[in-house]
Amino acid sequence: MNQTIKEHSWIPLILVCFATFIIALDTTFMNVSISSVIADLNTDVSTIQSISSFYTLITASFML
Repeated sequence: MNQTIKEHSWIPLILVCFATFIIALDTTFMNVSISSVIADLNTDVSTIQSISSFYTLITASFML
């Protein structure tokens, strides 16, 4: 019984680490694509960066 509890106690930590990795990967992709998004939407860098920051904050708040 005690061994089963120890084995399952790592599962939430692994899930949080995986979610953090996915958010970091998504943010990296968004930062790399800023130049093409600016060209496609005819906007400036500060607007796209603020949208990217808001998106990251909202995603992180949902993760919590």
